Amino acid sequence: MKHWSAGSLSSFATMRLGHVGAGTQAATPLHLVFRDGELEQTLSRLAYEVFGEHHTLDRANADVRLRLGRVENVEIPLLSHPTVEYAAAVASLPSLDTQGDGVRSFLGLALAIVTGQAQIVLIDEPEAFLHPSQARALGRWLGIQASKRDIQIVVSTHNRDFVLGLLDGGIQSDIRIIRIARKGNINSFHELPPHEISATWNDPVLRYSNILQGLFHRKVAICESDADCRFYGAVLDELAQETDRRSQADDVLLVPRGGKQRVSALANAGGVTVCRRRSFLSVL
Repeated sequence: MKHWSAGSLSSFATMRLGHVGAGTQAATPLHLVFRDGELEQTLSRLAYEVFGEHHTLDRANADVRLRLGRVENVEIPLLSHPTVEYAAAVASLPSLDTQGDGVRSFLGLALAIVTGQAQIVLIDEPEAFLHPSQARALGRWLGIQASKRDIQIVVSTHNRDFVLGLLDGGIQSDIRIIRIARKGNINSFHELPPHEISATWNDPVLRYSNILQGLFHRKVAICESDADCRFYGAVLDELAQETDRRSQADDVLLVPRGGKQRVSALANAGGVTVCRRRSFLSVL
């Protein structure tokens, strides 16, 4: 079993073989990529898909490391017959350790997954430092990898985009979502069962609503339309200011339904309560 946080994942991507010695037994993720060009290509394609940039493992210089980008207009030599021109061209590419936290943690996690042997992986906030689209891409990729490699991935997250990506890339019947709420020193656990996840994801109206954002709020109110959400949001803000309960108001999510039809289906899928005007004003 392995456990990683977003911060620790960066070290995988920024590791240098020169730090541990080129003759060391292949025991680190970067060693395994050094020996397997197909792994390098897999990671490079992923980097291009998410960040728009390929990456290159610098095998031509003494300090072996991952670099962002590709060498252009210089012939790539055989490993047994290096050239000065190619070595210089690779060295001119920016090192991955000069990039942002999001790039380093994303590629560090990808490197750890594709080279790892653990059957259970624990990851704390993997979407940290990532833009929404990148968080969704990470969730989608992890969902695919979990199924492909037959591994169990346990993730702590506060990010809706990551959850959407996970559902998009994984098999919904294999995904369990558990919300942990803390009151004082007591934690309570609430599970969204796999069959409810599948029902929500397979319904286009629910899938493209913001109902899953309710996982990260204490209260959810379903409104008939966007206009109602704006109206109730304004009322809620006013009440919050008058009663000095801003934090409670921020923990209420307003979900537009687009009409009265199937409101109950939306409520059941999200595990929420439908609030009419009178009851809604009491959610604080």
